[in-house]
Amino acid sequence: MSTLEKQSTAVVAAATIGLIMSIAIAAIAILGSLALILGPGVRGQPPRFPVLIAGLVMSLCLLAVAAFGIVASIGLLRNRNWSRIAAIVIAALMVFFSVVSQIAIILRFNGSSIGRATLLIVSLATLALGLWWLVLFTRKHVIQQFSDNRIVPESETGFTWSTNDTGVLPDSSPMASIETAAEPFALLRARGVFLRMLLALLATIGILIVIYIAGRIALGPAFNFRSPLLEPLIAVFLYGIAFLFIVRMMHRVKLGTNEILGRQMVWAHVRRYWVLPLFLVAISATSYSAVFVPLSFAAPRFIDWYIVHSNSPELFWFTGFGYPVANVLMMLSVVVVAPIVEEFIFRGVLLNRWAYKWGMPRAILVSSLIFGFLHKEFLGHIFFGYVMSVLYVETKSLFVPMFMHAANNAIAWAGGAADVIWGTKRQLTLPSFQSEWRVSLVLAAVFIPLAVWFIRRHFPKSSWTTPYAELRGRFRDGISGYRRGL
Repeated sequence: MSTLEKQSTAVVAAATIGLIMSIAIAAIAILGSLALILGPGVRGQPPRFPVLIAGLVMSLCLLAVAAFGIVASIGLLRNRNWSRIAAIVIAALMVFFSVVSQIAIILRFNGSSIGRATLLIVSLATLALGLWWLVLFTRKHVIQQFSDNRIVPESETGFTWSTNDTGVLPDSSPMASIETAAEPFALLRARGVFLRMLLALLATIGILIVIYIAGRIALGPAFNFRSPLLEPLIAVFLYGIAFLFIVRMMHRVKLGTNEILGRQMVWAHVRRYWVLPLFLVAISATSYSAVFVPLSFAAPRFIDWYIVHSNSPELFWFTGFGYPVANVLMMLSVVVVAPIVEEFIFRGVLLNRWAYKWGMPRAILVSSLIFGFLHKEFLGHIFFGYVMSVLYVETKSLFVPMFMHAANNAIAWAGGAADVIWGTKRQLTLPSFQSEWRVSLVLAAVFIPLAVWFIRRHFPKSSWTTPYAELRGRFRDGISGYRRGL
């Protein structure tokens, strides 16, 4: 048996183990959810709403991890290179968490000796599995095996364009598959973007755990999870790592950043759209009040948990370890890093991908919905994503939505910082939140008609194109919305 064949067998074994572990995690999450939902009724106890919500959220997170593991395992079985990279990241996290858990078990575990031995065995098994995956998926033969399976673009092949006797390129011919492969957005998939965002989140968690342990060792109790430095570090690492992963993904499909950035921003754009940041801040406040204030009367426990007692991120600090540096990092992450990375991902990459697949109107809708639901105040952010998409398409420049996004965030950051500096920030309670219903009515009466007017005036058309489509002329694939539009 050759070395490559031996590695292939090992890859299949690793993928099978990963698949079994992922299915087991999914089963645990489903059983835990059922226990949370049905348990109080079986025991004759009233349900505890906060505990139920927290448990269901944790179960959803476990299901997401399980789904990711299942997809990655299937990718390993199909020799997808992204799944090899995902396996390396997962293996590194497994090694790290197993080492940390072993130290915690030895130093802090107060249970029985049998319980300690069981936890140590599980931790050692996780460590061994993680080390095996790290060694396996970094071997040269395995890297070659996964690299040989990728789709080769036209520019890397020796083929030339040709037609059959009728002058039409048949769909089933090798040339047809090469034509599709030559289009970067035929290879760049949305699920790959979301996978890299998840990998960035896992990598950020691992980095922050290392920082936290180092801070506790060096500074003692002064450095804890409430330290001001942790929140901006989470944002900087998460956005930075996600950006690097996605740029690398674009490089693999021969897609340059300039192709989606489009034209340079000019002063005329600022003069034309200067009022938009103020308008969007008002819309965000309107949707926040119009949705959650009425809901606070219908579901007070949910609003008390989701709004009143939720741990919203701080924007400015006067105390805590490293608070001056934390203030600078938070301002940079909110006003600079977040607008650039979010616009690059959602408008630059995902909007182009889905416009290639479905056409522009549906692409704007889906990208705006996903962007909105990734934020706590989702309704206003859905509209925000729609406006940024319109700016990108109308100006043919990604710099314009980046600038407007930064201006919007700067206004929000300045308002939050002013509340802290001037001492006007007050403790929110459910009754005080419900007392704002008059304000919500006024905001809704003023700004909802303006939002409807904006959507009607800038309703998406199939003929709309992004800077990428304008630069390329049209997508080469026949299902493209750009081909229909042009």
